[in-house]
Amino acid sequence: MRISKIMCQHMLCDDISSKEVPFCVDCEHPVFSFALEGDGYDEFVKQWRAVVSVSRESALAGKGDMWDSGFVSNGEILSIRYEGKELKSKTTYYVKFFAVVDDEIIESEVGSFTTGLYYSSDWRTGFIGIPLEATPKHDCAEKDKIGYASPYLRKSFTVSKPVVSAKAYATAYGVYELYVNGKKDERYCMAPEWTDYSKSVQYQYYDLTESIVQGENVIGAIIGDGWYAGNIAAVGRTQYGDAPLGFMLHLSLTFEDGSEELILTNDTWKGSS
Repeated sequence: MRISKIMCQHMLCDDISSKEVPFCVDCEHPVFSFALEGDGYDEFVKQWRAVVSVSRESALAGKGDMWDSGFVSNGEILSIRYEGKELKSKTTYYVKFFAVVDDEIIESEVGSFTTGLYYSSDWRTGFIGIPLEATPKHDCAEKDKIGYASPYLRKSFTVSKPVVSAKAYATAYGVYELYVNGKKDERYCMAPEWTDYSKSVQYQYYDLTESIVQGENVIGAIIGDGWYAGNIAAVGRTQYGDAPLGFMLHLSLTFEDGSEELILTNDTWKGSS
């Protein structure tokens, strides 16, 4: 018998320690759940315990310096609400679960989740784009149905010391593709997806630790109209906004010496269309 299918905010993350599927939450009280896997269909959880820590080592040892629920006897393993210390923006936390089944304590693997940017002030930046007068429109007989040329934006920067983590948060007015050192990040498609842009815009989290190298690096994005300015079924274009499209990025580099450097969208970026 083992603990499996660990979930957070109803997202399956039984490999939440995998860098291939970075998991990010932007709520202050994430909700966890887990399941049991093994022989026997009549087993049930008599008690459960959750620990959340700022280090993998502490969580592995069963020490919850952010939250230790203690053993809870309600058997509710599908809606375990985090009730610990206040979570901080862009921070990685480690979680481990314990379950009492047939008087035996079963332990889960250690998983992790990273928090998003809780407040708009955490971004410390804004949207950038190509000025409208510098963005040519497609020469087409149906030009009212076709948007402007896609903006290409890029920023080069130099890393002079070892990086232990690189957390990026990105969004756009329109849809965007993120590129790091010439390679497209394939984790998202049509990001940031469709929302009512007058009320909210989603953003995405990228763990770029393995992509950043010592020396020169280049990060960039290609932006398209998407639902923001593109055609939406029969209602036509520009239902939420028009060119210029915008892109926003917050990249936090943490080094071995504990220092941090931010790469933000600003007027130091280069662009063309």
